[in-house]
Amino acid sequence: MNTNMNPDKLMKYTTMAEPRMSAFVPLKHHYKAKRVQSIALISEDMNEFYNRLKMSPSMEGVYIPDNVVKFVHSPKMGSQKEFKLWDDIYFSTCLHLMNDDLSTIDGIDPKSHHRALERYNAIKNKENLVRVMRML
Repeated sequence: MNTNMNPDKLMKYTTMAEPRMSAFVPLKHHYKAKRVQSIALISEDMNEFYNRLKMSPSMEGVYIPDNVVKFVHSPKMGSQKEFKLWDDIYFSTCLHLMNDDLSTIDGIDPKSHHRALERYNAIKNKENLVRVMRML
């Protein structure tokens, strides 16, 4: 990821299962979730998936959703079921990363309006993502 870019910039993700639906996710989460998807797509088994994941230092400690196993072992035929798994991998990874963000952002501190706003935006982003997941 380009270090000059704002990691909190929102990126649009259009779902594969329902192309009319989309969600906005912070760039830092979008990058990692797309990376998990890409590695899952080219991996033939979970050993290969984890080996490829280890080669990317930026992915250290990133949550791997359970649906990655189903996706890696499924035939890649472009079915609606696979599209839902694909979207679920993305959203589950993003939600976990957002939860990590929320656990590291301090609570509302009267001295730090910026941190309170950052926490509020993180909560709103997470709530929007959950709504999109429920509609799929």
